[in-house]
Amino acid sequence: MGNQLAGIAPSQILSVDSYFSDILDHEYDKSLGSTRFFKVARAKHREGLVVVKVFAIQDPSLPLTSYKQELEELKIRLHSCQNCLPFQKATLTEKAAILFRQYVRDNLYDRISTRPFLNNVEKRWLAFQILSAVDQAHKAGVRHGDIKTENVMVTSWNWVLLSDFASFKPTFLPEDNPADFNYFFDTSRRRTCYIAPERFVDGSMFTTESDQNTPLVDLTNNNQRSRGELKQAMDIFSACVIAELFTEGVPLFDLSQLLAYRKGLFQTEQVLQKIEDPSIRELPREEQGLLVLVSVITSCLQTLHSCDSKLAALELVLHLGPRLSVDILLDRITPYLLHFCNDHVPRVRAQAIRTLTKVLALVKEVPRNDINIYPEYVLPGVAHLAQDDATIVRLAYANIAHLAESALRFLELVQENNVNSEQDVSGEDGEENNHPSDNYDSLQALHEMVQQKVVTLLSDPENIVKQSLMESGITRLCVFFGRQKANDVLLSHMITFLNDKNDWHLRGAFFDSIVVAAYVGWQSSSILKPLLQQGLSDTEEFVIYKALNALTAMCQLGLLQKPHIYEFVSDIGMTEAEEDKLLALKDFMLKSNKAKANMGEQNHQGDSAQTGVIDLATLGIMGRQVDLVKPKAEAEEKKRKQTKQDSTMNEEWKSMFGSQEPPPSQPPAAYQRRMNTCKAELQQLVQQKREQCSAERMAKKMMESAEWESRPPPPWHPKGLLVAHLHEHKAAVNRIRVSDEHAIFATASNDGTVKVWDSQKMEGKTTTTSVLTYARVGGHVKTLTFCQGSHYLAVASDSGSIQLLAVEANKPPKSPKVQPYQTFRTLDLQEDGCAVDVHHFNSGTQSVLAYATVNGSLVGWDLRSNTNAWTLRHDLRLGLITSFCVDMHQCWLCLTSSGTMACWDMRFQLPISNHSHPARARVRRLLMHPLYQSSVIAVQGNNEVSMWDLETGDRKFTLWASSAPPLSEMQLQPSPHSVHGIYCSPADGNPLLLTAGSDMRIRFWDLAYPERSYIVAGGANDSLHCPSVFYSRKIIEGTEVVQEIHSKQKSGAAEDSPRRGPESLPVGHHDIITDIATFQTTQGFIVTSSRDGIVKVWK
Repeated sequence: MGNQLAGIAPSQILSVDSYFSDILDHEYDKSLGSTRFFKVARAKHREGLVVVKVFAIQDPSLPLTSYKQELEELKIRLHSCQNCLPFQKATLTEKAAILFRQYVRDNLYDRISTRPFLNNVEKRWLAFQILSAVDQAHKAGVRHGDIKTENVMVTSWNWVLLSDFASFKPTFLPEDNPADFNYFFDTSRRRTCYIAPERFVDGSMFTTESDQNTPLVDLTNNNQRSRGELKQAMDIFSACVIAELFTEGVPLFDLSQLLAYRKGLFQTEQVLQKIEDPSIRELPREEQGLLVLVSVITSCLQTLHSCDSKLAALELVLHLGPRLSVDILLDRITPYLLHFCNDHVPRVRAQAIRTLTKVLALVKEVPRNDINIYPEYVLPGVAHLAQDDATIVRLAYANIAHLAESALRFLELVQENNVNSEQDVSGEDGEENNHPSDNYDSLQALHEMVQQKVVTLLSDPENIVKQSLMESGITRLCVFFGRQKANDVLLSHMITFLNDKNDWHLRGAFFDSIVVAAYVGWQSSSILKPLLQQGLSDTEEFVIYKALNALTAMCQLGLLQKPHIYEFVSDIGMTEAEEDKLLALKDFMLKSNKAKANMGEQNHQGDSAQTGVIDLATLGIMGRQVDLVKPKAEAEEKKRKQTKQDSTMNEEWKSMFGSQEPPPSQPPAAYQRRMNTCKAELQQLVQQKREQCSAERMAKKMMESAEWESRPPPPWHPKGLLVAHLHEHKAAVNRIRVSDEHAIFATASNDGTVKVWDSQKMEGKTTTTSVLTYARVGGHVKTLTFCQGSHYLAVASDSGSIQLLAVEANKPPKSPKVQPYQTFRTLDLQEDGCAVDVHHFNSGTQSVLAYATVNGSLVGWDLRSNTNAWTLRHDLRLGLITSFCVDMHQCWLCLTSSGTMACWDMRFQLPISNHSHPARARVRRLLMHPLYQSSVIAVQGNNEVSMWDLETGDRKFTLWASSAPPLSEMQLQPSPHSVHGIYCSPADGNPLLLTAGSDMRIRFWDLAYPERSYIVAGGANDSLHCPSVFYSRKIIEGTEVVQEIHSKQKSGAAEDSPRRGPESLPVGHHDIITDIATFQTTQGFIVTSSRDGIVKVWK
């Protein structure tokens, strides 16, 4: 039943026995408990005891007859199910709906705590029957919906009967409101919850109808949120009752724990550890149910194209690895990981080698057919990565020590298996079976393969690769190679790192990896002595620090001989003369240190105690905006502090530290001259930045003022008169764009052409043709846009081409010329896909062409420098991008995908919010609201135009020109029409809206006075005149809705009216209108395009 039923307050509460007056052949025995939903009693019948469940009718409009028929059909389906006990009878009276079934004394909850207690064999038998009952019901096409220990009946001979099938209860419950759960499911008041996690959904999906006449319980599709289809998996999850059976009545979940488990914040291991039977307790971990999921994942791996998808697949494989068997890891996972090691994207190759290393580290036993997997398959498969062109891949391959360690463990496991098998054979034959083993040959071959790649990495041209190899696995490599090769291979190459005088990080990493010497032994002391001396005399103090640490560690390990230690002490220790100097400066050093401490304490107390404000600058916290010029007050305050400090210093200190001003005749020092030069350059930079900031502010103000200055005047209302019918395109016209000064407009079509039209010619009476055609784009031209403040036209096609065209305007009668700009781009269709929308904005310092691609790339292309100003990655799990828009101030960018609006903060280039349409309807077009920067006009399906507040994610205002009920979901009440083109323009401070779409009608929406809205032009299939409609305003679920309502015309009126003159031909579009725009000459015009290639101009 519907979720709203939980909110009904009964007008009169009656006891359960009062309802038995309407029941024949049944005598009330006793009450079995009552809840707000059901009153339960035990009754006597001539055939035995029965359970009677009474549902008191509070609302007569409830469609209980439908539920009665459903229960009767359920009884027929479950008739042959031995472990199912459905309701045998359902009766409707004026006061209540009554359900009957056979009475069973004990349920599973009671049986667990009743003597004699169940032993392990009985528990297994009951668990088997529970699973059989669920299987029988599912085979009969029935889902239970509320499996719990109270609904599992157990007879005296331990026969299980699954009862109280609850298909009439709501499928989905709000996660943030336990009222519905308590009303329908928590009949025992134990708060135990075995409802599947997917049945708890966002509470915002449940709304209360304002119409009092609406039935609270509805079986139709309108109530799918609460009456969604029960899935078999939901019943399978509710089999958690088996865990409660084996834990002696300890529930696996209560409501709060299940909601936490749904979010990954609760684990069940603590409860499952209470199961005494180890075979049952370890059962989930030993099963291989994930093999089905692995097959699905691996079947998709080779068909992935997006880099993000491949990385997500590798991450998924990594998470599944610890839960898979050895055979699956080696036979099903490893080949695909090696396949990704040859991918064309460096990020994928790097992640593939990291994933392969971690997956192979999980293998703890070696199957017989995979004993040579490392030398013959894995290591040759990744060998080419040591010479990869991308540094990030070589960095990942620098973790070869982990692969070497896993390979060595493999070899040891193989040898151990061979020894065990030989012992078994010798024991059976009664004599020893000693065969020569090739283990040492295999180890030598493995050493040679790894040695070649390690030497290549140690000789890498990038120091970061060498450093990564030492820091991540030098200890493992020492164990792998042994003492001799650790000295010959590793130490001999590492010594050369000290010859790099430019990278102190590499030199420091050498002394951090001195563990090699510990593994080689004291024999390496003669080699390391000059190296340590070189480190102690290094020019970088960090290297000296690391060399001292290495020297200390080697002394503690006894790796340096006593004569060598004596030499080091004489070199780095202080001499007697140096100690005498320190003793002579003892008093001065103490006095200086004390004075500095007092000054710092005074400054701290003065700043905090007097002002009470914490200075973030003193804490090293940088502000987001820093003034380039220091305020005068701050400079004067500094002077006063300096004067105060100078006055507190005695003459001895002034002469010692030089606080007095030097005489004018003294020439400035060299560093002072350098400081003056830097100060002059800084002032010059400050002045340059000021001018640049002023230019940007001026450009923004001019752009804001000129954004709508040449648009149609306030009193403009189009009359729907056809001015021009243009049929030059041979395929669908996808986009119309008008230049800033409205002199020209351009159209893009699937015929691969871009046509430019002269706006002034639309007012003449001559035949109008395009003034320019460009057909060198390639593919279908999907979108285009004019660059702000210029006649440059950006064009994008589905072939991946993005071109910039320079339209040169000439004086009449000469036609304009088009010149392809030297800057163009061709997108990778496999990686990025083609561009779906483009926009241009000019920020003063940058001229950015922003475009979005099918595969989720959002790129800002700086046309001045021909580089990417920014690149963003849209999460494809939110859907494919269909449109996007840029705020006038370029503060944030909002893109739309299938049913989702995602907002990005362009200052930090980070996603800040995601909002979804309630019906998950496709967003076709997106525009900025002309008055409110935080709102967006999004065009959905079902002829809906909505205005959303991106700060709150609320739908504030909706225009509804559809026959479907307002704000209804498309899946429930589909409408064949939707808006494809939208244009917004402010008129006298109040914006107006023009929309057109699949119904081939052009609508004018007055947002200030919605009642004044009207249809500008109808479609060609409409009657001679526009349909008679009117517009009404109402509030639905907190959203203001303007609905278009068709007037009822008198029948026969058109036939009875006399005809005057010849009948006019229809002027509307014959196919879907794909886009709409306006331009202004001496009057306002509307230009529309359609899927059949027609362009029409209206006034």
